[in-house]
Amino acid sequence: MVFLLLLTCPFCGGNHGNCQKRGNKYVVIYDYRDADGRRHQKWEPFVKKEDAEKFRKKIEYKKVCNAMLTPSDQTVGEFLLSWANIYGKSKWSFSMCTSSLALIRNHIIPEIGKIPLQKLQPIHIELLYNKLRTKKCSGAKGHAEQEADIPNLSSTTIRHVHTLLKTAFDKAVDWKMVESNPVVCDAPKKNKTERHIWTPEMMKQALDNIEHPVLHLAVHLAFICSLRIGETVGLTWDDVDFDHNLIHIRHTLQRVSREALEMIPEDGLTQVFPTKISGTNSVLVLKPPKTAKSSRIVYLTPALRRELMLRKAAVAKQKAFAGEEYLDFNLVFSLEDGFPVEPKLCEKWFKKWQKRTELNLPPLIFHEIRHSSATYKLLESGGDVKLVQGDMGHASAAVSVDTYAHTQDNRRRALTEKISKEFYGTSSVDDRQDQLMQILDEDPEMRKKLLEALLAENAQKH
Repeated sequence: MVFLLLLTCPFCGGNHGNCQKRGNKYVVIYDYRDADGRRHQKWEPFVKKEDAEKFRKKIEYKKVCNAMLTPSDQTVGEFLLSWANIYGKSKWSFSMCTSSLALIRNHIIPEIGKIPLQKLQPIHIELLYNKLRTKKCSGAKGHAEQEADIPNLSSTTIRHVHTLLKTAFDKAVDWKMVESNPVVCDAPKKNKTERHIWTPEMMKQALDNIEHPVLHLAVHLAFICSLRIGETVGLTWDDVDFDHNLIHIRHTLQRVSREALEMIPEDGLTQVFPTKISGTNSVLVLKPPKTAKSSRIVYLTPALRRELMLRKAAVAKQKAFAGEEYLDFNLVFSLEDGFPVEPKLCEKWFKKWQKRTELNLPPLIFHEIRHSSATYKLLESGGDVKLVQGDMGHASAAVSVDTYAHTQDNRRRALTEKISKEFYGTSSVDDRQDQLMQILDEDPEMRKKLLEALLAENAQKH
């Protein structure tokens, strides 16, 4: 016996859905149109008749309300790569494109990439985050002597995955590919990472000890001018104004994937550098900073100005020695053949120097030189956040306040002491206690008698 219910729409006269029994199952048959307007027929099987009826009514309602989704077998992985190609061209920078594609391919697709997009549920997202919390890092960050020493993915990486998925599935809803965004959970909590800094005295020790001339200049520049590592090694001689003792920060050096280069328009690129090794998946590029605030002017100290002039003379000698083999990109930081010093290489030099030196300084990554610089400048300026914001290139003073709030601790402590003294006066309980403790510290005999009296009083109570 075949169960058949044919629905005719009173508005369009079309077939919105019918339910037929085929063998041991009930099949809902309905028509839909694809993105090109072509008409198709879809069969959805159900074991129970009531489930089939519910689905049929749902299809009928959606078609009448013009909320019908086009059925698709596209997987999550296929959708994300397609979305990245469309969305990224207008929204992403080269570095953002490189990192986003890496997140999709390395962390999302291996876990949920094969799930059909229209069958993805919120629980799949929760399970993905749980898996990523225990996933080990790979690549440069994952090198360790023992597997137990390899760190897990950072909370920052998982939050980036969350933001990417939420943005992508919001667009899937707009495109009527899914009914609702499956990313309904809150963003994973961000673990607070301790910032390491060097004091000015430590930085002076380091600069006195670093013999590598290019590394010395990089550390010196990053500290005095509060530069990011890409801004440091991306400086060109056109950026340096010796007459006015300043530097224009208008470039950053980054390694980006070739895929990102093909995907993102190259309008903003200053330079794409040739590669020494053929067949690599990435290239170095010189590009403007990410935000307008990052393009800024920073000022030189006389010592830093002298070191830059010495560097310029050294580069001139390298050019003369190498002759036609020297590729001149007008970079302040370059290798002996003119090729750029990429950020990872500078990081490697800095890490190796720290392992060799006997200064016993706290370990520091290169980017933390910038943190050290900001902390020092905020303290020296008396907490003038707006002043330091200009050097840092932060989008707003609020970013500087949130990032370097710890520099205000000494001023807040001094304010509390001032309030205590002026509010309570010299007769405050704390002041009398402090005076008593000072007397006891200076008079051992008095301290002994007081202790004996307290012990005697305690014995009487018991």
